[in-house]
Amino acid sequence: MLQRIGTIDVISVRGPLFSNCTSAWLCEDLLAASQSPAPAALLDIDSPGGDVAGSDDIFDCLAELKRMKPVFGIVHDRAFSLAGAIIAQCQEPAATPTAAMGHLGTILNPLYDVTEANRLAGVRVSIPHAGDFKTMGVYGAPVTPELEAMLQRYVESQNDTFVGRVAQGRGMTVAQIKAMQAAIFTGPQGKEVGLVDSVTSFRAYLGNLMNRFAGGRQAAPALSRPSASAQPADPADAPDGGDGEAEQHSKGASPMSTTTPANATNAAAAAATTAATLVAGAAQNANPAANPAASPAASPAASQAASLAELKQIHGDDAAAVLQSLEAGHSRMQALEASNAALRLKVTQLSASPAASQAASGAPAGAKPETTGAAPATFRPAEAAGSQQASAFEEHVRTYMDAKNCTRVDAVRACSQRHPELYQAAYGVPKVGAPGA
Repeated sequence: MLQRIGTIDVISVRGPLFSNCTSAWLCEDLLAASQSPAPAALLDIDSPGGDVAGSDDIFDCLAELKRMKPVFGIVHDRAFSLAGAIIAQCQEPAATPTAAMGHLGTILNPLYDVTEANRLAGVRVSIPHAGDFKTMGVYGAPVTPELEAMLQRYVESQNDTFVGRVAQGRGMTVAQIKAMQAAIFTGPQGKEVGLVDSVTSFRAYLGNLMNRFAGGRQAAPALSRPSASAQPADPADAPDGGDGEAEQHSKGASPMSTTTPANATNAAAAAATTAATLVAGAAQNANPAANPAASPAASPAASQAASLAELKQIHGDDAAAVLQSLEAGHSRMQALEASNAALRLKVTQLSASPAASQAASGAPAGAKPETTGAAPATFRPAEAAGSQQASAFEEHVRTYMDAKNCTRVDAVRACSQRHPELYQAAYGVPKVGAPGA
């Protein structure tokens, strides 16, 4: 999910990164941030890794964002495998004291040779095929030494590319990364071996960036996470617990936003409605006599209006937004929500209208985007996922987020359980035998 905190674009990288699903959402966020006027971006990473398939798109989009502005990153609190390669591409990467990282390697799903068990049970399996390795992964097919050798060569080839990205990003050699043998490290240990530059808290890291790119001393607001009371009471709604090591089969999904041409208009309307609702609600909360339910006792988060300095910190150079929040009597939380709603609306409009994107960037109509010698990004996740299925699933996700007042990650997880056919039709599932990094 892309959001604005102060003057920094913060992109949350959460959960496993699956091809044509969460990896595609992350690509959309990276490209949207490259069009944002924010002076810097921060990747807030908590991921166990993901598929090799689709990872090239992530690195292409990340390179595009890095051409537009500095990109920083923090492990908050996991960056295994593919996520470790992503943090390696960031400037001044950091980790929290309780972070875990590493696991830098490549693995295939296991193949089970049941030929001996079938023989003892008197079962004969016939698999007509052409090509010695065509039976790979088929139940009942023997796992021959030749097949194992072929797969090992394939994995090592994929791993060479993967490890090369990490080494290049961190200024290390491939031999140094391979010597880690896919071990995992704590935050301080990761600094010792060169995977990150520093160990700090998320608030301190974000506060430092805000000071560097906004000037003056500013306190970093906490990146809100849902409280226990905000979690769904229905067991079917609760997100599944996942094993951080089971990268291929975890049911977790990333809270990264998806905007497709088919649903851009609806998303823009929803974001505009959200922003308008926040302003109207804050105006009522500012006058407890007119709205007794909005008294401090009933709503502690809305009882204290934010100061002018706090509103400037949240909205940055947007004087109109600062004035609007001030007049509405926004609390700090309400002002931050309004800022994020306005940012989502702007990103949606930019994604839906190339002309609006050029206008926002200051480029003349019809002008071609500037390049630095690299090919422009051509990734279109909406096309890969199927616009109709993605649009239908996104409608369920947005409705759930509004009804439960929860984060996107919880909404995606709950909706994937409630509408599994729609979820799989829209974004697909990891294929058996697909390599994971």
